[in-house]
Amino acid sequence: MLGALSVVLIAAIVSVFRIKSNVMLEVLDLIAETKDDIIDVIDNIETETEKEFTNIEKDLRDTESELSAEIKELNRSVDSRVDKLNTRLEDIIARQIADLYSHVDSKFNDNAAFTDLLHHRIKDLEQKS
Repeated sequence: MLGALSVVLIAAIVSVFRIKSNVMLEVLDLIAETKDDIIDVIDNIETETEKEFTNIEKDLRDTESELSAEIKELNRSVDSRVDKLNTRLEDIIARQIADLYSHVDSKFNDNAAFTDLLHHRIKDLEQKS
């Protein structure tokens, strides 16, 4: 009986180790699967993040190009307006200078006429005396 009991005990111990070994293998398999799932999730997140960064970079380049085109157009518009203002200013200055010369010439002519008249009267007075 003692022999049968020791055989049953050995069989129970072997069975416990076998169960423990099976549970250990299942736990290791579950850990490996979980690790693979986590790696897949991380890879998916990394891929999606890279796609988003690529989209953001493209949007930034597009926005930069649009802004650059708008700035060039604004610069052309400002240059055109400045040119027009310069032309108008030159015309105004030229007219002002012409008016000034005309006014000076008019005053000179008035003074010359007055001087001539004065000269003739003095001559007439000298002749009468």
